Amino acid sequence: MASVAHGAILAHVMPKLAADQKIDLRPVLADITAKNFKAKRPAIIEAVGKATKGKLDADAKLDDLEALLVALDGVEVKEANDEEDEDDEEAKKKQAEDDAVEEEDKKKKAAEDAEKDDDDDDKVDKKAMDTAIAAAVSAAVDRAKREAREESAQVRAAEEAVRPYIGKLAMAHDSADAVYRTALTSLGVNIDGVHPSALPAILKAQPLPGAGQAQQPARVAMDAAGVSLFHEMFPAAKSHIVKSL
Repeated sequence: MASVAHGAILAHVMPKLAADQKIDLRPVLADITAKNFKAKRPAIIEAVGKATKGKLDADAKLDDLEALLVALDGVEVKEANDEEDEDDEEAKKKQAEDDAVEEEDKKKKAAEDAEKDDDDDDKVDKKAMDTAIAAAVSAAVDRAKREAREESAQVRAAEEAVRPYIGKLAMAHDSADAVYRTALTSLGVNIDGVHPSALPAILKAQPLPGAGQAQQPARVAMDAAGVSLFHEMFPAAKSHIVKSL
């Protein structure tokens, strides 16, 4: 059981590890058997979490580790104690054969059938283990692809957000945070120590290029002749202006 769990957990965790990181799960599973596996499942999850602490990729999580271990509950394995029980059974059969020669052929056939059943059980166990590992690997690959698509979409959205401020970026960025940092640095904004989640808001607070140049209203000057002509056309306006003064 420890071997089955070791293979399944490794297949689940390895794709989530950061580059060049390794873990050793042998101490975690040292005393695991088919009988105590279910009871020790919480301890296994905690131990795997400690073993991978600080070694996972950014944003990688082990939330679905428990579901994998629950799936392994249905895997039937044969432990060393089981083999000892089989040895005892074979000894009893041999004693019975010695005591009853007439039943020798029958006992031999029963022993052969039991051995064949054991081989079939081993094949079933291996198939179940391979199925569990394949399912874990497939889930890890699908999750990695989904996260890559989401990250790519976030980068494209960030590029569109900074375009009004600095135009189209000349080089590709691997994250939305990197896009915002490039834009704010280009605008001369000091973002040292600023959490990535605050970068979009800081960018929106910056004025757009050319937005600070207020348009001055056009002024039309009137010369003396124009003023006189205006008063001739609108004499009431002139008297109104005089009274106002």
